[in-house]
This record gives sequence, C-alpha cells and structure tokens, in this order.
Amino acid sequence: MADEAVSIAARTDALSDHGAVLLDLAEILGLAGRPREAVARIEEGLLLFERKGNRVSADSARALLNELTVA
Repeated sequence: MADEAVSIAARTDALSDHGAVLLDLAEILGLAGRPREAVARIEEGLLLFERKGNRVSADSARALLNELTVA
C-alpha cells in the first residue's frame, strides 16, 4: 500500500505530500529491517522538500536520516 501511495503522489505536483509519503515508506522499511532502502527513500523525500523550499520537513528528514545512518 505504501508503494502505491508513493506512486500516486509521484504523479502530482504536491512535492511536500510526495516527500511525506516517502518518509512514511521509509519508516515501514526501517521497521521491516531494510535500512538501506529506508535511507534511499528519506533522501528522495529530502530532495523534494528542498525543491519545494519546505525547510521544516527537510530538517525532519535530515534528522531521520541522521538517526538511521548513526545507528
């Protein structure tokens, strides 16, 4: 379902929503023991947040990324 949500969001111009869905997917991947894939989704979301100029969400994505790469 999360992959489908990402696919739907990718077809829109709602960059922040797309980024948020990617972070949701990253959380699922992290819980499933797939940290490399989670990091990749967070990085994608971060790029979208930065492109949109959404600093708050970009900072949140960076914090999540830091948690996964330090752990």
